Formats: sequence, C-alpha cells, structure tokens
Amino acid sequence: MADAAQTLAPARASATVMLVRDGANGLEIFMVKRDRMVDLASGALIFPGGKVDADDANVEVPWGTSLSGPEPQYWIAAVRETFEEAGVLIAQREGVVDVIEEAGARVLEDQYRKALNAKTAQFSSFMQAEALAPAFDHMVHFAHWISPETLAKRFDTHFFLVAMPEGQIAEHDGQEAVASVWMRPADLLADADAGREFLVPATRLNIELLADSATVADAMRDARGRTVTTVMPKLVKDASGVRAVIPVNAGYRTTEVYVKRG
Repeated sequence: MADAAQTLAPARASATVMLVRDGANGLEIFMVKRDRMVDLASGALIFPGGKVDADDANVEVPWGTSLSGPEPQYWIAAVRETFEEAGVLIAQREGVVDVIEEAGARVLEDQYRKALNAKTAQFSSFMQAEALAPAFDHMVHFAHWISPETLAKRFDTHFFLVAMPEGQIAEHDGQEAVASVWMRPADLLADADAGREFLVPATRLNIELLADSATVADAMRDARGRTVTTVMPKLVKDASGVRAVIPVNAGYRTTEVYVKRG
C-alpha cells in the first residue's frame, strides 16, 4: 500500500489580492469571474490572483524592505496577477512613495498587459525597464489557505489586502476573467446565500471578515492587527453534503462551511 505522503498532490504556490475601495454605501470589494473552462473555481466570483511564476523571483525587492509573512515571490505574484487580471498596478516609481498614478498606469497597461497575459513578456523585465518597484507598503498579508489533502489539484495561497490605488481603474482582462464587479461584502454574501452567485469557501470566509469593516481604513487597520493562521480545511462528507472544516484559531466567523449540499 502506497504511503499517503507519496500520493499527496503538491500544493501550487499562488497569491491573490483583495482590492477594496470606499463606495457610496460602504466598503466594496473587486471580484472577477473566471471562464468556465479555466480552473476549479470556474463560474465562481473570486479575487484576482494566480500561481507564482518562476520569473517572480527575478523582480528586485526594494532595498531595506522588511516583509512579514510569506516569501517575496508571493507578494510579487500578487502584484503581477493583479496587473494582468485587473489592470491595477500596485507599484511605485523609484524614489516615490505613492502608488503609480492612473495616467501612468494606463500607458503601461496599453504597452505591457496584453504581452504579459500572452506570456510574450516577462514581469521582471517590464518592472526593470520602467524603473518600477512593487509597492509592498500598500499591501497587508491577510490570510493563508492550503487546499485539502484529498484534492487532486491543490494550491498554497496567500491573500493580500490592498486599498484600490486612487485614480486607477479595475477591469477584467476578458480572457481568463470574463466579468468583474465591485460589490459590498454583505451583498456578495446575500447573493451567494440566494444561489445567485457561487463563492468558494476561502473566498466566502475572507469576505465575511471584510464585512466587519465599514471603510477601507478600518479594513486595513484590522488586517494589520490580525495574526494569520494557516488554514488547510478537512473535507467531511455526510448525508447533509460536503463540509470544509477549518481550525478554531483561524479567526473566522465559523469553523465549517458547506462546499456542496445534499
């Protein structure tokens, strides 16, 4: 009989960004919907993100940067994926504290975004050519989830909270992400409960945490005060359906959420 450790599918390193802004009626989150042929989350509303790329290690980390949490490649992958999927660039010009302005982001998007999505350009080369650096100070490590051991396709995902850069515009790429929307956490949860939208467990539980914050400033402050606990759910199947059970100390509103009912 094969040893369980030998048959366990590897968890692919990945990163995702929870972009938030202050809307007319409170905090809003930017969500995308993937093409139904793309991955396991097809058809679900999710945060922009994806797998860590080998080239992410080639992006220069600004001198003197001190990151708490995962390795720099996760942070860089989060920046890259947000630019590729949402057109939002969480980066700074050399010697400038603020995130790059909208006009500059638009020019860079026109020049590079399609090439990066088509894999005909490298993110590290783009950043170097434009004298850009990841704006890590504008990102907060929010959560860490690893797919259950029983799944054939698994991810080791770090979540980052980012205030939407002033003036920039978030919009889906029209390839992997076929739709996008800004919504309040409470509305996202209500749509999921009513069956109008589908949220995977990690997405849902992190949205529930954001629902406790009235403004972006509140969300960023609360996130900086959280202790990130690694979550690897255990799937439990019974007559009521399939539930994902998570650790009590993870800090979520619940310790289990249904993946499938019935």
